[in-house]
Amino acid sequence: MTLEQRVDLLEKELARTRRLARWAPCAAVLACLLAFGLFEPMAARLFAQPAAAPAEIRANAFILTDARNAERASLRLTDNEPVLTLNGNSARVEMGAFSDGSSLLFSGADRKPKILMFSHDEGEALVMYGKKGTSSHAELGVYDDYGSLIFGDSSGHIIWEAP
Repeated sequence: MTLEQRVDLLEKELARTRRLARWAPCAAVLACLLAFGLFEPMAARLFAQPAAAPAEIRANAFILTDARNAERASLRLTDNEPVLTLNGNSARVEMGAFSDGSSLLFSGADRKPKILMFSHDEGEALVMYGKKGTSSHAELGVYDDYGSLIFGDSSGHIIWEAP
């Protein structure tokens, strides 16, 4: 290769390098803008502050369900009065506040009552039910300022009462 051919080759390479050098800053700026455009929304989501919880939530019912969508707990209005229900695998607890009093009911998995505690205008009582449900029971109560103890049989008849 002659000296002239070498100089021509070097001049061509220099011209190509200068062309690339002119576009390199533009390409770098475009690459930065593209990267910022793609990653800025992701960064905004990653570093965003969570929204503040509302000071008050209003509803007629709140229902908590498990993974199988079975109701496990609820807080709802029944006849315009609040009732809290907790459903376990083998038991249920229901608590209510009513216009004439309040109650707490413990039930088995079969939803038959086991223990009922209530307070209302006429007095307070604790009622325990037998395995057959509401017919056989024992009741300890205070009505109109006197105590009462009642035992009932499986047919619902009172078999002993004091006083």
